[in-house]
Amino acid sequence: MGLVLKHVVQTKSGAYHYRRRVPKHLKEIVGKTELKRFLGKTQTEALAAYPQVHTEFERELRQAERKAKGQPALPEAPLSDLDRYYHLIKRLQEFGVDPFEVEYDENGLPADEAYRGAVADSIIDSYGKTLPE
Repeated sequence: MGLVLKHVVQTKSGAYHYRRRVPKHLKEIVGKTELKRFLGKTQTEALAAYPQVHTEFERELRQAERKAKGQPALPEAPLSDLDRYYHLIKRLQEFGVDPFEVEYDENGLPADEAYRGAVADSIIDSYGKTLPE
């Protein structure tokens, strides 16, 4: 018995897509007859991508429904801390920076002096004390 997700279809090649028809009365506002997005090649990838895609399309349809009724648009929801974290990681990787890669010196300590200073500062701050200058 497989897991069934609403609006998810598997193509002949085995890839997973989110496909959802736009209600007739909203087609002109949305500008499409269906909402479609690739979710992944595997069931695991599709499960990971589904919540964000589903939420995005739900919001798009709610906005269109409000516009059809002459109501003001919903305000944009702020990104959660986790969403901002993943966005930052993705942006760093686009620039060729691996934020998880740390170089170590011959003593097994992080080679980056700024990194070591930041770690030392955080340890000091955790005690709520400052060291004498």
